[in-house]
Amino acid sequence: MKKINKKGFELSMNMIIIVIMAVVFLGVALGLIQNFGKIIKDEIPKIIDVTDALWKPTSENPVLISPSELSIERGKSKTLLLQVYNYASKDVKCNINFNSEDEVDFVYSSVNRDIPMGMVGEWKVSINAPSNLASKSYIYTADIDCGEYSKQSDLIVIVE
Repeated sequence: MKKINKKGFELSMNMIIIVIMAVVFLGVALGLIQNFGKIIKDEIPKIIDVTDALWKPTSENPVLISPSELSIERGKSKTLLLQVYNYASKDVKCNINFNSEDEVDFVYSSVNRDIPMGMVGEWKVSINAPSNLASKSYIYTADIDCGEYSKQSDLIVIVE
């Protein structure tokens, strides 16, 4: 009769258990990392103004409205960023105006402080969609008058 080596059997059982536990822990870790990545993706725009960090107006494109297309629910409000690059030969004071007759309400300061030559002026524009507003796309034009130069930029507001 052959004797069964109990030490070898215990060692192989321990190895199988360790491998199974490692695979389970790897699966749990990958699931947590994937879930954490989705949460971070949603939270980054709340922490950092991504549009402010990535794009700036230039002399070729002196007006930047970000986002240029905005979805908003009826009865809610959202904020967008309007930036103007001063490419004039002196400091300027810019006036802005949105052609909003009766649909969406724009709340902003119409006159910005002096924008130094070669610098960017910013406006935070709050857009309010009344609850009785029809669900459709609206196109608005921002008129920017900076004395030495004037520009226009379009904004699309989608009311849901």
